[in-house]
Amino acid sequence: MKTRRNGWIGTATILLVMGIPAAAQDDIDQRIDKNISDWVGTYKHLHEHPELSTEEKETSALVAAQLKKLGYEVTDHFGKYDSGMGAYGVVAVLRNGPGPTVYVRTDMDALPVAENTGLPYASKVREKRPNGEVGVMHACGHDLHMTVFLGTAKMMAETKDKWSGTLVLIGQPAEETVGGASAMLHAGLYTKFPKPDYVIALHDSSFLGSGFRGYYDSRVRRARGRAVRYEGSDCHRFGTGGRAADDREPGVGPAGANGGYSGLVPCRHKAQHYSG
Repeated sequence: MKTRRNGWIGTATILLVMGIPAAAQDDIDQRIDKNISDWVGTYKHLHEHPELSTEEKETSALVAAQLKKLGYEVTDHFGKYDSGMGAYGVVAVLRNGPGPTVYVRTDMDALPVAENTGLPYASKVREKRPNGEVGVMHACGHDLHMTVFLGTAKMMAETKDKWSGTLVLIGQPAEETVGGASAMLHAGLYTKFPKPDYVIALHDSSFLGSGFRGYYDSRVRRARGRAVRYEGSDCHRFGTGGRAADDREPGVGPAGANGGYSGLVPCRHKAQHYSG
């Protein structure tokens, strides 16, 4: 289906990077149709059980377990923060002959935001902080990012006859508080694992409407290659990495980057734009 093809274009992007024609997408579409119900279930579970930055214990365990089941060489609890505390980073490697090394990255942490959507799988998680109790919610779309990430991992593992190279999947902790990437890099991400030729990441955003996608080649966010961005309406918290809110009506939230998930999580804020 068209909406599903738009939502899972990441698999085709990796295949193209590794020299495979776009015709391979037809087979991917059929595989997606067989798995979409399971992936929606994963999305809802992740949305209902968010964890704040540096606390992604159960989230990272779920990601690591699914990657191990797919046959990846998985290293979990990878990374160390400047404070000396260990990080919940996940690195999964799938070697498939000669060719480029491609990294695919997802973030895993949630935000200190109380959810008021009323959905049956809405987050009810609350956590005590020094300044009081806060709600916890995947208000930035990391639940969607992880679902796309795991779906891409499965598609790539099942289509090894169509590509050659090394695929490295990265589960990044503490994206919202910035320290997660540094924790993994300082722990030797590029020395203990194959060094990337390309790094691919995605983020739901408000530059384009639901069902559209875009990409950019950024000097800031690339590692010798193109960064891929999936576009949809953005529920990112105000003041985080973006410009002032625009005047559009609240639309579809983090799920909006995939037409197949349209309407799952309505956004309660005005859309935000990212700079860069």
